[in-house]
Amino acid sequence: MRLLSASQWITLLGTTTLTTISVGCTLTVDHAEVEKVVKEQLKTKNLELKTVTCPDKLTPKKGESVECTATDDEDVAGKIKLTWGDGTKFDIEPQNAVGLESAGTQMSDSLSQQVNSKVTIKCPAKFIFAKEGRKFTCDATVESFPGVEHKVDFTLKDDNGNLSANLRPASEAAKP
Repeated sequence: MRLLSASQWITLLGTTTLTTISVGCTLTVDHAEVEKVVKEQLKTKNLELKTVTCPDKLTPKKGESVECTATDDEDVAGKIKLTWGDGTKFDIEPQNAVGLESAGTQMSDSLSQQVNSKVTIKCPAKFIFAKEGRKFTCDATVESFPGVEHKVDFTLKDDNGNLSANLRPASEAAKP
């Protein structure tokens, strides 16, 4: 199953006024300040970043984009696209982030059909960068097994957010 990436539904407008330096007629922005704004803004949308690195020389021109690199809270690398708006404002678009909560919601129907019973999956409201082989586990309930706790083990099949899921009773260990 292919998930919506964060860039398809998270677009933030960085409204913080950034420090600018004018060199002749060229406006430049401090990359460290941009990196700080990106971390703060994405944290409010549940994408926790350890690092953000943008090009040293940022010269905002409306409509132009720049790519920054980042690592999430589990040290997985990802890319963030910044598109300049008016002045020093910019849109922030994570390029390969997966919403865990969205993954659970989207996979519920598929797993419900497989087990012929309603499956409800509860994943954290968190984003992570997609990386082939990356795994995460969420809680689940199966309507035909009331009172029995279940888990869904997700595995990312590629760096684009395609994933597989395995439903199991919580008492069983996850498959390697």
